[in-house]
Amino acid sequence: EEQKARLKAEKIRIALEKIKEAKIRKLFVRVFATDGSSKSILVDEKMTVGQVTGLLADKNHIPLNTNLAVIEHMPDLFMERVLEDHDSLVENMVMWTRDSKNKILFEERSQKYDLFNQPEKYLLHGSTTEKNVSLPRGQRDRLLQEFYSAGGAHAPEVEGMLYLKADGKKSWKKYFFVLRASGLYYNPKGKISKVMN
Repeated sequence: EEQKARLKAEKIRIALEKIKEAKIRKLFVRVFATDGSSKSILVDEKMTVGQVTGLLADKNHIPLNTNLAVIEHMPDLFMERVLEDHDSLVENMVMWTRDSKNKILFEERSQKYDLFNQPEKYLLHGSTTEKNVSLPRGQRDRLLQEFYSAGGAHAPEVEGMLYLKADGKKSWKKYFFVLRASGLYYNPKGKISKVMN
């Protein structure tokens, strides 16, 4: 009898462990399109953003293409983030606060894979005219291969306008920024400069 009770307790313990393993976080997500419409989908923590993109393309009767993107819109931070195909949507959403105004958007973003489609815009060092040159496919592939085979030792220089909110100020001001391997720099005059040292 004691043996039966021990065996039963062991079976219950194993069953509870299996239930715990099978417990997967799931979220009911409302995803907004550019036209203001929305679709609701059930997403679990094992699904990648790539899988969610496929599901949303199917639900919206849109042919799946590489420009389709799932975007995390964060109005309190005045920013959006294109989620990468290997990311977990659930992992990102569970970090939101309960009263968050964040939204998930589904739209086409042609710049999603721009680094791979036009690597010369990001990886060529030198003058602006050199970066504006369009390379043939073979040279683009070589440029990418050189960058990644070097272990990405150097970060590509990126420049453009961004908004900055200074400490103690309530408003955001537009400045010209340059991202280099040594850091992020901006021109306090707010204008584009030819050379930022």
